[in-house]
Amino acid sequence: RLDALICLSQSPQNGWETWFSIAKYGAQLSQLRTRVKSVTSVPMAKALAQAEKDVIEAEDALAKTPDSASGRKYLAFRLGMKVYTEQRVHFIRQLAGQSGPDPSSSAIAAASGSGAAAAASTLTAP
Repeated sequence: RLDALICLSQSPQNGWETWFSIAKYGAQLSQLRTRVKSVTSVPMAKALAQAEKDVIEAEDALAKTPDSASGRKYLAFRLGMKVYTEQRVHFIRQLAGQSGPDPSSSAIAAASGSGAAAAASTLTAP
């Protein structure tokens, strides 16, 4: 899916820019196409195990960063990877533990049938 956001001015003196944004630029954006990458689904337990492994690797890489001028050029990247991997584990655990509203009392479950209960059982972390 490819989306675009166009900001429009409400000011009368910017009428030409607003017209251009809607009529010309918007029409050109609507013609954009992109390749869609197919993504394979991964079981929640496997994704969580890989994410936890990535956290350990990121922490090790950060701990092994030398305290020299040449080592400091990697410090920001390694710190960022540590934070990213920790957040990823956190969000995967949230998804695994909180698969959405309670299927037994939700209007969403009623609309989707028994699929919501089945989805909740597959998202439970070990």
